[in-house]
Amino acid sequence: SELMCDERFVDINDVSKVCEGNEKQPSSVDKEDQQDEDAEQKVVTSSDEQSSQNEDLEPKPAQSVYNNLYETMKLLKDAGNQALQEGDLDLAARRYDKAIRYGAVALMSFPARNLDFAGGRKELLKENGGYHVEWGPLIRVLIVTRLNLSLLLLKPHFERRDLAAEQAQLALHDLAPFCAKKGKIMKGAKVDKVHRDDEPEETYLDAMTLQAKAYFRLGSAQYDLGDYCEAISSFENSVRSTKEAKAKPDNLVLRRLSEAKREKRLKGKRHRKKFKFAFASNENNKNG
Repeated sequence: SELMCDERFVDINDVSKVCEGNEKQPSSVDKEDQQDEDAEQKVVTSSDEQSSQNEDLEPKPAQSVYNNLYETMKLLKDAGNQALQEGDLDLAARRYDKAIRYGAVALMSFPARNLDFAGGRKELLKENGGYHVEWGPLIRVLIVTRLNLSLLLLKPHFERRDLAAEQAQLALHDLAPFCAKKGKIMKGAKVDKVHRDDEPEETYLDAMTLQAKAYFRLGSAQYDLGDYCEAISSFENSVRSTKEAKAKPDNLVLRRLSEAKREKRLKGKRHRKKFKFAFASNENNKNG
């Protein structure tokens, strides 16, 4: 069955159970963020998960609620990774998908009512141009889960390049405020207004590393869809982001970039040949 990646399908009853905290998830924040990707498609090494929430990241009255949401998201992501390792791709996709839905609740990125713990977060999101502007474990695990799902959807088992591209684009959207300028978090519809100008460099480097991976996912989907011009742009952005993160571009990204450029040239030659043949046929018909 088709994945329901649209955040509007969040089950509010499931959310309320998490918010009540009656069954607190047993997982803790791991120091290593597990990435279950094929070795062939691993672009950048995952950076360490932060071990604790900064008190300023979420409203204090709702802190325990967001902690529970985060723990649930991470538990589902890790369970998805495990299912992927065991070869159960459908189960992995469902777990990633559900983690993303909880993320939508946590960040208020969908139409919702009767979620008292959210306070004025919906209005704050609107003021910030639709962006979440605090870097922390919650936004990070959402982005990583999107990238994991994007990779999964590219596999032959699914071949849903459109949905893979969508998840990569959503990850890029979430990363935009943290990748615009080093040492700053930006906001606004065009990400051109300064939210804060004292952000640690580690945030920028971590965000750029994830951005490089997101562009690679997007480029891979575009390449498979035959959109070679767009794929070239995405792969080039992946290389650029990797360099900004003070890392060396992966050989796989460079190879895919080269392949996309070659396919673009071949596609252009085929189009010119087809046009030339059509023009010659038209001339012959006129003369005949």
